[in-house]
Amino acid sequence: MTASKLFIIVFIWIPIQITHANSWNVNGLKLNTSNQTLNLHVDKISFSQIDGDINNIHYQCYTSKQLYPLHQCEKGRVSFNYLETKYDFHITGWFDFNNKKWDIKLFDDSESLSIQHSSEFQERLIIKLIQMPVTEVLELLKEQLSINNESIGGLLTADLELDFSDLFIVFGNFQLENFNWESESSEYVLADTKILGEFLLRPNATGYELLNSTSIVKGEGLFKDIYLVFEQDNFLLNSVVEINNIFEFNKLHETYK
Repeated sequence: MTASKLFIIVFIWIPIQITHANSWNVNGLKLNTSNQTLNLHVDKISFSQIDGDINNIHYQCYTSKQLYPLHQCEKGRVSFNYLETKYDFHITGWFDFNNKKWDIKLFDDSESLSIQHSSEFQERLIIKLIQMPVTEVLELLKEQLSINNESIGGLLTADLELDFSDLFIVFGNFQLENFNWESESSEYVLADTKILGEFLLRPNATGYELLNSTSIVKGEGLFKDIYLVFEQDNFLLNSVVEINNIFEFNKLHETYK
């Protein structure tokens, strides 16, 4: 599951869960049970709030046969197609249809990605990344950043919260372990580094701004003729990135300590 796929999930998931949807249509609903397994298939769901249909939806719960009014699933699977891309997740959680309450969690096979959503905070989405290869995350930025994935490596752990309650806001923290990077000129090198950071993405007058505070606490670095051992030489980077409404980077402001 690449980061670009992850964010497509984010943008279709919240509108579907808001219970006062303007209009939605379901085509080709099939439901059956076998032993303790519930099988549900839908050919297509259309929502007025999102572009494109969600197609070929298949849901299986291996631990429950009851769907309504209360459905609980300790072990399940859900897959669907959206914008010509197929998504496939494990799923756990529950739905109380009478009281319009729910708490669900989606996660991938390796459990490096999980997405959690509940009716208690229905305009918020919690995303966790655990030891995800950083090259997958960079797929999201490949049109904005010219980075050779062969020159970069590391594992990303992050806690993100997306808030849709008023304006779209994303905040969280991250940790990069065993992070290695070398510039094309080989003048700038990071080797076996550990990087800690916090970030906030929020709207501004021209689009969005990304505020980030990053520190390198382990490893080695080469900045032209300057060699650093980060356990001894503290390094802190504060940056503000301006992003337009179509998520293209406009300006970058940085301060170093």
